[in-house]
Order: sequence, then C-alpha cells, then structure tokens
Amino acid sequence: MKLPPQTGIWRHDYLLQPDIPTRFRLTLGEGRTEITALAVTRYRPLHLLREDHNPTGSHKDRAMAFLVSLAQREATPGFVISTSGNAGISLAQYARAGGRKAVVLMKPGRNRAARLVAAAAGCPIMCGKPINYANAARRWYGLTDMRTSRHPQASQGYKTIAMAICESGLTIDSLFMFSTSFATIMGIFEGYRYLHARFGLAVPRLYAVLGGDFHPFPVPPPGRRGNRHIQAWGRDGWHYIDSQGKAPAYDDALTIGGACSRERFMRICRLLHSTGGGAVYVRSTCCREQVDAALQHNRLAPSLQSRLALYAAQAFLHHGRVLRPLVVYSGSAPAGGAISSAGFHAGNLSDLRRILREYFAQ
Repeated sequence: MKLPPQTGIWRHDYLLQPDIPTRFRLTLGEGRTEITALAVTRYRPLHLLREDHNPTGSHKDRAMAFLVSLAQREATPGFVISTSGNAGISLAQYARAGGRKAVVLMKPGRNRAARLVAAAAGCPIMCGKPINYANAARRWYGLTDMRTSRHPQASQGYKTIAMAICESGLTIDSLFMFSTSFATIMGIFEGYRYLHARFGLAVPRLYAVLGGDFHPFPVPPPGRRGNRHIQAWGRDGWHYIDSQGKAPAYDDALTIGGACSRERFMRICRLLHSTGGGAVYVRSTCCREQVDAALQHNRLAPSLQSRLALYAAQAFLHHGRVLRPLVVYSGSAPAGGAISSAGFHAGNLSDLRRILREYFAQ
C-alpha cells in the first residue's frame, strides 16, 4: 500500500535532509504512534512511545521509509542488509512498496523474521557471517547496503520521533532508547535540537541503553568486576546504578563487533552528556522478572531490547535520578501467517551466489 506522500514521516519533511522529491517518497503509514502509561509496581508510572504501532512493529520503519525513498532516485537494483530481524522485515516491506529487491542476511534460527521477509517478497538468507555475506552480495549485484550503522543518512527518519513526543503534549525529563549503532538516539537528538532552536523546547536527558547480548563494541567495556546489574557511563568510566544481582557476564556476551567504534562511542557519550544523560549498560538476563509482570498486565509483548530499556528506566526512577521518563518501545515481530518457508541457508559463498542468482532471475 502506497499512501499519499504527506503522510507518515513526510508530515515533517522540513526536518529531513537531503530533500527528496515528492514522486520518490514512500510511506506505509509509519509514525502514527501514541504514548501510553505503564504502571510499574512500587515506582511512578513511566510512559511508552508505542513504536510497535508502526506497520512492521518497530521504529525501524521510520528509517527505512526515508532510506528506501532516498534510493528511489538512483538506479540500484535492490538492497541488502545484515540484521537480527526487525530492520530486515522493515526493509523488505518498503522495498516491495518501491518495486525493489531486498536481500536480508541473518544468523541461523531467525525463522520468524525470515518468514516475514519472505512474505514481503524479500530474500531471507541464514548464514554464519551475515556482515561478510552482505558485503559480497553488495559487490556482486550493486546493491545498496542499508545497515543503519553504515548509512550516512540513517538518523534522518528518527528525527520524527522527537516530533511525535512533542505533538503528544507530554512533558518528559528523560528518554531511554536501546541502541547498538546509535543512529536512533542521534536522530532523536537532532530532532530535539531543531525543536530547541525553533521553539525553545528543552531537550530531555537522553540515555542510550546497551545490553549484554547486543553490545556495540568489538571488545567489552571497562569495569568487568562487581556485583551490580546495571551501569552508566560517566565522565571517568562505568558506574553502577543498581545494588542487586550478579556481575554482568561480559565474557559470554555475543558482541556486534564493529557496529560502533570506541571513538564513535565516546563522541556520542559526550553528546549525550550535554543533555544530562549518557550511556547505560544492562545485563540482558536480569530484567525479565522485574519487567514482565507489568508488561503482561498491560498485554504488551516487547522485544528484548525494549525490556532492557524499560529496566534501565525503572532503575533510574527507583534511585530518583529521573522523574518523568519515556521509553521508546518496539514490540516483538508480528505474526507472519501461514508461510511454510523459513528462508534459505548459505553455508558458503557458492551457496550465496546460487541463491541470489535464482532470486534476481524471478
């Protein structure tokens, strides 16, 4: 479905750079989200920006609406992305709306995401080295790499998150958002910077939440020893926030090596500190029991990333560091229907070449 170009993120086209001619703009109705309150036992209510109301159930739709529209001006035959799920699902939907091919590479076991990509006429491929195979596919077929950690305009669509919060009329003093590449938190910062310059709106404290299984470093952060669950990056290192639990299992963490260099991380931390916020590290296995009861009561099914952001916000509320927090919330991927295929499996580059040859011949 292709909606009129002034819907979706294009309602705020004055924020988005570079300007994209109207005839190239794609939208599936993304951005029509709302803010709801989540009653958390023993704590003040915190608010959720319901990004799970986007067409594919995540905030990635805001980025893909802009990035795929931007690529519409070029003669690219299609797109490629290495992903853990949501970004690939979103890309497949927007690529189909634009009449382009989408190759989505992910680790084995992502069957649910693979079914949704296949349903959107994309090409889901399971492999051991998604990033390396994505680079190979890009070279062979001239595809556009849509990884948000690499695309220079990745943050543009996320600026509209700040506009959505502003339009709601809700007053917040802090915002928590799970991050790996930091493109989303950067987009939110840029959106608030515009609102501050234009209307004098205060920029809330921005917190980029990291987790044990979703780590942007190729190496673990400092401060590996301790007896806490949650840490925040201060000007002189990581500081513990929560006083309960065991040490984060950094040695067992599955890292996303190279998604963010240490230099980029430090630069973004300085930017977040300018808002009064910073980076927060949460051990991924510690938050489920403390968050799930409130989520089930409200019939919400978040992704693990959203659970981590919710736990961080709860911890900061409990310790009085924030008073009116908002969490950017993405749900689990929606059901994919009765689709038998769970994607292709590429054990080597020869398998990848054969799969792509058949896909692009369709």
